[in-house]
Order: sequence, then C-alpha cells, then structure tokens
Amino acid sequence: MALLAMHPILEITLLAGARSTFGFICQSLAGAMGGVVFANLRIKQHIATQ
Repeated sequence: MALLAMHPILEITLLAGARSTFGFICQSLAGAMGGVVFANLRIKQHIATQ
C-alpha cells in the first residue's frame, strides 16, 4: 500500500521491481506466500511446544 501511495506524490518507487504493474504484483505475491509459510511454521511450532 505504501508503494501505491508514494508513487503519485513523489514520482518515485521504493523498490525497483515495483516500477511496473507486473513487478508490483510479483512482489505482492511473494510477500503473501512468505506470510503463509511463516504462519504455517509458527502454528506447527506452537503445536509442538504444547
């Protein structure tokens, strides 16, 4: 969301891969997949420690 807000105001992108729509979508998907993996690992760790 920050990338979308910064571009119209400052005409800059914070990450080079987000300069195009395709790059922004790829970065968003990578972040979402990383979040899913992290959540699954945390759940498994929580179950193992009980």
